[in-house]
Amino acid sequence: MRNSNTQKALEKVYEGKRAATLEKIKTAIQDIRSTGEKLTISQLCKLTGLSNAVFYKPHVQAILINEPEWRKTTSTRSSISSNEVLEKSNAELLKQLEMEKSKKQDLEIALERKNNRIKKYESEIAEKDTELELLRGKYHSLLTRIDQLRGLEGLEINII
Repeated sequence: MRNSNTQKALEKVYEGKRAATLEKIKTAIQDIRSTGEKLTISQLCKLTGLSNAVFYKPHVQAILINEPEWRKTTSTRSSISSNEVLEKSNAELLKQLEMEKSKKQDLEIALERKNNRIKKYESEIAEKDTELELLRGKYHSLLTRIDQLRGLEGLEINII
């Protein structure tokens, strides 16, 4: 269980870093477009501060492959075909989908447990309410009995 939590925590950290990297790249692409310059890896490296190798990773290639200018410049230089990039991207997305399904199942199980606990507590409260009503009835009966005894015997009984 602890290994699973550690692994999930690490995956979450890596997902965050990956998302931050992709956001940097998207912002850099927009900046390059706005200046009208040519979209190149060296230009992206300068703007993002990322290394050259990052731009050949499948999750990054999946973004770049959608850029028409990028397709023109990389179609002759890049050894990674667009199909390979898409397949790797698809595989990553499928893996991420499975992880999300697993998280969803874990959350559903936790929710079911909490709902069961709530039902148990509600049942206990109902039992305690019934017990309380019975005790109130007995208390009322005792008070009535004390009043009767006071009236009959003329004795004074102190109730604490």
